[in-house]
Amino acid sequence: MSDSAPFRLAKVKRVSALGHLRIIELSDGVAGEYCGKLLADFGAEILKVEMPGTGSDTRRRGPFAKRPDDREGSGLFAYLNTNKRSVCIDLGTPRDRSRCTR
Repeated sequence: MSDSAPFRLAKVKRVSALGHLRIIELSDGVAGEYCGKLLADFGAEILKVEMPGTGSDTRRRGPFAKRPDDREGSGLFAYLNTNKRSVCIDLGTPRDRSRCTR
């Protein structure tokens, strides 16, 4: 190996199995959120829909990083919702339902 030869990294194009999919996740429980996690891990774009004010039920399940009332500190929620985007939409209102179908 010669010190005079430049070291170059090869350009790698990342290809994911589900990168062409965009999925709206309406689940509020562990099973549905886990399914969304698996799809996101394989490259799908996941948009998680949560109810305004309460959010997902898994936000209130432990283990918690600091305090049990900290909705942003649930380890379960963090694990199940990695690689997802989230939006608060009230599907009980016509305006928000129409936003979900665009």
